[in-house]
Amino acid sequence: MKDEEISCWVWSKLSSRKWEDAWSERLAWCPQFSIEYFGQKKEKIRIQAFLESKEEIDTLQKMFGGSIRAVKTQDWVSKQEISDKLIKIKDKFIITQKESADYLSELRLKHPNRDVLSFPPRLAFGTGDHQTTATCLRNLCDIAPKLKENWEMYDLGTGTGILAIAARYLGASSVWACDWDEQAIQSAAGYVEHHQITGIELAQQDVLKWSPAKQVPLIAANLFSTILIGAAANINQALAPQGYLISSGILKEQWPEVRQGFENQGLTLLDKHEVDNQPWVSIIMQKR
Repeated sequence: MKDEEISCWVWSKLSSRKWEDAWSERLAWCPQFSIEYFGQKKEKIRIQAFLESKEEIDTLQKMFGGSIRAVKTQDWVSKQEISDKLIKIKDKFIITQKESADYLSELRLKHPNRDVLSFPPRLAFGTGDHQTTATCLRNLCDIAPKLKENWEMYDLGTGTGILAIAARYLGASSVWACDWDEQAIQSAAGYVEHHQITGIELAQQDVLKWSPAKQVPLIAANLFSTILIGAAANINQALAPQGYLISSGILKEQWPEVRQGFENQGLTLLDKHEVDNQPWVSIIMQKR
């Protein structure tokens, strides 16, 4: 198999569901991993990590066993299933995975007071169907009306760019969005073009090594707990006084450490939301 045909490498392992939180914590450093439930009582899980680096995948296998395989770009795209499910976010958005112009026009006629966003599956996660993404979108809808006209936003760990795109619809004059993964940035660029929207700058950037150009009133950071903790000082530096931070995907057991890290930077918790049977929380914080 030629290297240029490989989209990514996948490591997978079966485990008991009782170890779900432990696996989530072990793989918190990995930008793309998933947990699938199966068995009659959903008592088993399949953990998968998706990485571009063969070396990192080999290291995972040496540490934890399991299996690895290569995924061709064409196979990855063609095997994505298009869901009929519509995601409704507050009274603002309808999100679909379909992209037919006729279907989108029909949705707009049915939902004239909502913006319709189309995110057909590509090479990255975050099309709005995962609860961490949906929760960040809801938080974004709640915070946007509190901001002054022509507000700006940083979207850290942008994935497909869904939060950046939604922010522009909600009134952001511009959004700077970054991800450490070059493939995610390419995917986000495709979705920005798909929505024919301007005012979004995309950059490949490690937030732990990030030096913000200026302060903005809103930062979205849909990142793992360990990354949030490490980037707390950078995020605080980038946030304007009285500015808001919205985040999700924070492991419940790591939330006290995350909270302490941001409170040490001068941020105050405004809202924390937990979802039953999920190992994570979402938060809204404000810089005082």
